[in-house]
Amino acid sequence: MCGVPTPEELRGTTESAAPELDHIRPLSKGGHHSKENTQLLCRSCNLDKSDKWSGADG
Repeated sequence: MCGVPTPEELRGTTESAAPELDHIRPLSKGGHHSKENTQLLCRSCNLDKSDKWSGADG
């Protein structure tokens, strides 16, 4: 979302640039746990996004 590099060595840390798997349509909003519904975000963007979804029906 923000374009910041997400180095693999930060995976699993609490650094703001750590890579995290995000569900585009959150599971709590009816999204599926599938490759098509996931994206890589930095930890900071993933925390900001939370369970928001800007889809047509929600």
